[in-house]
Amino acid sequence: MKKIGFVCYQYQWDHFLKFHANSDADVTFIPIIVTYELISRRKGSTLIKELRILNNLLKKEKCDLVVTITPKLGLLVSILKIFGNFKQIHWFTGQIWANKVGLSLLIYKGIDRLTYLLSDLTLCDSKSQLEFLICQNVVSRNKCIVPHHGSICGFDESLLTVEFPNFDKDVLTLGVVGRVCHEKGSLDAIIELKDLLNVGLIKLTFIGQMDDDEDFQALFSSHLASTKNILFLGEISNKAILFNSFDMLIQPSHREGFSNVVLEAQAAGRPVICRNIYGLKSTYSIGFTGFEFGQNELAALVHNTLNDRKSLSEKSVNARNFAIQHFKHEDVLKHIKQIYLSELNRNSF
Repeated sequence: MKKIGFVCYQYQWDHFLKFHANSDADVTFIPIIVTYELISRRKGSTLIKELRILNNLLKKEKCDLVVTITPKLGLLVSILKIFGNFKQIHWFTGQIWANKVGLSLLIYKGIDRLTYLLSDLTLCDSKSQLEFLICQNVVSRNKCIVPHHGSICGFDESLLTVEFPNFDKDVLTLGVVGRVCHEKGSLDAIIELKDLLNVGLIKLTFIGQMDDDEDFQALFSSHLASTKNILFLGEISNKAILFNSFDMLIQPSHREGFSNVVLEAQAAGRPVICRNIYGLKSTYSIGFTGFEFGQNELAALVHNTLNDRKSLSEKSVNARNFAIQHFKHEDVLKHIKQIYLSELNRNSF
């Protein structure tokens, strides 16, 4: 029986990759979980040691196809593949170099390019991300594809039972979901919406894990203390409770490959307000399920939406229908599984 292994960190398995491991009579799916203690996400000084560790794990499992998802794990596995007897599929789910310059840009972009060249096949979780990578000369269409319409696992269909927001109430709550940190635009959202928050036109709720950078934590706390109508709820595992805590989603991130949060918010009937970055453009429909904003445009956009509540109600319904039409869990996983099996059986060893 052939084996497909997933080299990943625990959170990647729990949130995404375990859904790829559907039972199949002819294939065994194996999670090969690594920890940050064994293999760091970005540190480069321990590469030789980490290659040895990963090589031992791969030899133990003897997989025919190995799936990777982070830049570093993708690179390590692609190097080991040169000397191994397995195939590799690597997922591109966002580019950490997208906003970098100089040497950092060259190094991180070079890692993605090398991983692409050494892998048997690469996948992107959004069409706009694929176009970006092609324009940046990192990949080409012959060996990099987008399964279905995008997404790495679709959305949790229990979200379809979440009630639509009531846009007739006096004050609407905007939600920011995800890691609370600089690159996710957390502080930008507060700064740009400060005036609207202080006069009580809107409320702002943050849901997600706080960055472990102490300087950022201090700065974020300072803004919370000096701005009215902001609430930080931390992490919420129950998605119905999560999306019921706000009426519209803001995605202020400066770097995203797809954004499952935007997809899930739409499934829950929440219109979305997204920064105009390449990775988000395939995740929603501008003007139909939500809005796009650029630098210093967020406050004016939010203020305008408050004066057109009927439009918000329409976008709420459109958002859920858009998610169902393009990103149903079973449809996305069906296409991903077909790709895995096709690559597994193509020119098999």
